[in-house]
Parts: sequence; structure tokens; C-alpha cells
Amino acid sequence: MRKAAKVSEADKFKVNRAPVLTLRAAIVAERLGHDADAAITQGRAVAGSGARIKARAIGIEEAEEGTDKPKPAPTAKPEAIHLLGRDVPVVKAKGGLRALAEGKAAAVAPGRG
Repeated sequence: MRKAAKVSEADKFKVNRAPVLTLRAAIVAERLGHDADAAITQGRAVAGSGARIKARAIGIEEAEEGTDKPKPAPTAKPEAIHLLGRDVPVVKAKGGLRALAEGKAAAVAPGRG
């Protein structure tokens, strides 16, 4: 029987989970039939949702009950897709389906559709 190797503090490293979750969700969305641009916006929405949930759970962010800032109205009627256990609101944009971000279709990348 092998003994577990001791890991020193210098051998440990931390991984930012958001980019990993974004990539995983994007790959799953592509395998579900969405194009790459739609998949990346949906992946970012899933990762952002998870980050907000965790921030509320540990007390970094407060729930949105009495915010002074009104949410912008969606530019198109949102639908929802189910991805990695979350319902992601999406809208049809000129490039295809995009996740909803701040009331409008999320940009794929800075400077792109």
C-alpha cells in the first residue's frame, strides 16, 4: 500500500475557477448544438451566475432586493436554455443566440458582435 506524498505549501497553487467553468460550459453548449460565439456568451453567463451566488453566500455581495439602479429592459424577448444546471436567458441577435447581459445580447469578445 502506497503512502500519500506530503505536499509542501510551496507546491500548492490556486486556480481561478471562473475561466475553467466558462470553458466547460462553452464546450457543453457547443456539444448541444450552439455555435461557438453563442456558446462562449452562454459559458460566461453560467460562470458569472455561479460567482454571484457564491459572493452572496459568503457575504461579499448583497441580494438585489432594494437596489436603486433599475435593470435595463431587454432589447428582445428572452428565452432560456438549460446549461450545467442553470437556466441561461438568451436572445436572438444578428449573429445568432447570445446570452442576455444587462438587458441586451452579450458581446462575444471586446470589439466583436
